Amino acid sequence: MSKLTGPIYSMMQHKIVIFENSQLAALQNKALFLIGEYDRFSNYAKAIAKLDVNKLLYKIIRDAGHAINHEQAEMINKEIVNFLEWELRSLCEPRKLQSFCIIEHEFV
Repeated sequence: MSKLTGPIYSMMQHKIVIFENSQLAALQNKALFLIGEYDRFSNYAKAIAKLDVNKLLYKIIRDAGHAINHEQAEMINKEIVNFLEWELRSLCEPRKLQSFCIIEHEFV
């Protein structure tokens, strides 16, 4: 038997953990789930229903499977940046994070 290493091996190792709704509630408006359209590990009715029930943010990325960061790298980067900018704006609006707010791309 040969020993597998590298990216192919790491993609094969998965530990599936099913979280309770009470645990998932802590992620509301704090996390964005990016799910490949053809991802059989994450894009199935029961998983999507759990995201919906817990009002979690998610996007289905077209033409991607489980390795979305490789298959749609530009789109994933854009989604992450947009989410982080949205998150930072939401922190700045009520002045929750006064010392780290962006105003027209300048830190104040």
